[in-house]
Amino acid sequence: MLLKPMMVPRRFRTLDARRLTPRDLVNVPGDARVRTIVPGEVPTPLPWFNFERADPRYIGPGMRLAGFLYYHPPNSHTFPVPHASRLLLAGALRFRCTEKEGTFQDGWDLPGEDGLPWELGLPRLMAMKRFNPLVDQIMENGLMTQGEMAKCRRLISSGNPSSGEQTRPVPVWIHALGQPFSVDLTQVTTGVVVGPHSLLKADIYPRVAEQGSVIVCLERAPWLSDDEEALVMRVLHIHIPVVYLYQYAEQGPLEVDGFMPWLQMGPRKGTATNVARPWVWEHTDREPMRSAALHCLFHPTDHFGEAAADREDIEREGGHPVAAKTALEIMKKVEGKWLRGGKSVASWDLE
Repeated sequence: MLLKPMMVPRRFRTLDARRLTPRDLVNVPGDARVRTIVPGEVPTPLPWFNFERADPRYIGPGMRLAGFLYYHPPNSHTFPVPHASRLLLAGALRFRCTEKEGTFQDGWDLPGEDGLPWELGLPRLMAMKRFNPLVDQIMENGLMTQGEMAKCRRLISSGNPSSGEQTRPVPVWIHALGQPFSVDLTQVTTGVVVGPHSLLKADIYPRVAEQGSVIVCLERAPWLSDDEEALVMRVLHIHIPVVYLYQYAEQGPLEVDGFMPWLQMGPRKGTATNVARPWVWEHTDREPMRSAALHCLFHPTDHFGEAAADREDIEREGGHPVAAKTALEIMKKVEGKWLRGGKSVASWDLE
């Protein structure tokens, strides 16, 4: 008989890490649902969250979590891009673990099952009604303005790939080159890129393994000329050792700091062992949405500046925000390029 998860009410005075004090520390069972009580009018029913997809070592039966729930905003240290405002959708709620009676500064972010910090991303918070009080508190704590939140809602309404309860496989949100993200090699990896007027969703890496998970980042292919656009995927960490599917069994092992391979079927009898070339994300006429997402990563968009005005102009002219060809036309207006900043996983997440 399956037991219903325990409901544990906890009060959260602020989600601003700069204002947290020892009295904001909470202690909860790792496998519980946490009912969140926030300042102001008490909604019915209370919003709740759990630690689904956190590192199992922290949330097993009998385990307890002590720490602080807080909002982790993107900043210039973690996302080295020219338009910081375009990264608002990269914000998320995280849980900072501490020792008993520890401080926020002495703690560490609760790890997820994929090796990156566990988090409830802003797109998911905005997509589910039960999180509305937490979204309101983010604004009341001065972490986002009402105008910024409204523009985020407009982007999400263009086509939200992660609305509702999370299901598998979960799309990977890619906000910038150099951003670490997890790739589960046992399933197709789908990426979501924020375009100038809509979300762009595309499959970026196939299922190639019976077991395996890696943390990677996208970077510009080093052999290209300045006017070419193509990306490779650098391996930052092997989280779960890789066991390839039988048709790829002849491939060599993945190496940290190497590139993810473009795997071919294993060699037939009498042929040499197949040596994989690097996987490359490049433009193709057959997949306009995938090409649009690639272009956006090379040309970051400021949703609160000229690009937002471009979107409004084209909508007045009868454009269709979800059309990939229209997206490509708009993106050609966005000027400027930027290079990936060399950030480690640790510096990306904790600075």
